[in-house]
Amino acid sequence: MKAAWTVTKPFLSAKMRQRVIFESEPEDLLNHFPAYVLPSKYGGSLNDYHNEDLMRKLNREHGNFPIGGRPNYF
Repeated sequence: MKAAWTVTKPFLSAKMRQRVIFESEPEDLLNHFPAYVLPSKYGGSLNDYHNEDLMRKLNREHGNFPIGGRPNYF
């Protein structure tokens, strides 16, 4: 990761470089983000969100909506 950062860093503005954070422990993210926006596996209080039912519905409807987003009436 350090090598990738060393290569990428010169192409970023100072503002963007300040926004990039590397932490070795998930719990250290709490120093930068409130607990309510972090999943529990990273030390936060946000529950895991699995939306399998929505994905099933979207997959069923996928054939009705081509890439352009309009139903295929032809």
